[in-house]
Amino acid sequence: MIAMALSCNPEILIADEPTSALDVTIQAQILDLMKDLTNRLGTAVILITHSLGVVAGTCDTICVMYAGRFVERGPTDLIFENPMHPYTQGLIKSVPRLDKKGHGRLTSIRGQPPNVIDLPDCCPFYPRCDKAMDICKRKYPAWKTFDNGRTVGCWLYSEEK
Repeated sequence: MIAMALSCNPEILIADEPTSALDVTIQAQILDLMKDLTNRLGTAVILITHSLGVVAGTCDTICVMYAGRFVERGPTDLIFENPMHPYTQGLIKSVPRLDKKGHGRLTSIRGQPPNVIDLPDCCPFYPRCDKAMDICKRKYPAWKTFDNGRTVGCWLYSEEK
């Protein structure tokens, strides 16, 4: 499928879970092949995945989504070093790290995801968020853009609170 998509020399390749259900060896080979081909052809890649490990080793920029909406965007290294949105923080804390010892148990994000068919007109993450404020239950937050290229949709960073 990847070869067929690249055979038309596209400007953008959208790869939706290209490595799901593959063992790590084949996964690494597929990602290396995609990176090599896209570099040679000058093709940009939008990688859609649930694997933070794949994202960390492959992407320059990350857009984190929750309930079909972007909640945080920025350079990969900045997001992994200092996640700002509570959902991004929860995702990163729930992944085992081999490079950090003694950090105890993995954490999970409490509660259940919302029904995406009937989303509220407010932050859909607030029922699961440990940092939720009253305004989170009433309005969806505007994007806050920072000088370092980060953008976050969370009331924690809004002057409007």
